Order: sequence, then structure tokens, then C-alpha cells
Amino acid sequence: IMVDFDVNKNLNNITQEQRDNIKEAVNKVLGKMRPDSISLDYLFQMFKDNIDPKFNGRCGKCKKRVLGYWNQRLKSWGMS
Repeated sequence: IMVDFDVNKNLNNITQEQRDNIKEAVNKVLGKMRPDSISLDYLFQMFKDNIDPKFNGRCGKCKKRVLGYWNQRLKSWGMS
């Protein structure tokens, strides 16, 4: 089944619990020498599920992009 992929709708459908999980994950990863891999996986999966289904990057630049994205999103949700 090919669903109509609507990033804005997906973001609006992210629950408060998921937002809290994203915030917790970002806190465990952002700027850390040894980022928490479970948190990182969660952020990658949420990015893939909600923002870019074709995304499967694992490079440093990709990691930065995903972290930066969620960090920015937390600010726009008033959660940073």
C-alpha cells in the first residue's frame, strides 16, 4: 500500500508521549561523546516514519541532520 506521505500531517499526529520520547532521546544524543544508540535508533526511525521514508543514512552528516531536525522540531513545539 502506498500511502500519501504528508510530513505536516505526520508531524501533527505525533503524540505527546512520542514528543516526550523524542526530547529524551535528543537529550541523550545531542552533543554527547558517546551518544545513546537506542535513542539514536529511535530518532532515526521516527525520522524515517514521519519525515523521509527513503532515508537510511548512518553517516555523521546524516546523524547531524536528523538530530538537528528533531532539535529544531522540539523548539517549534515549545519543548526545547
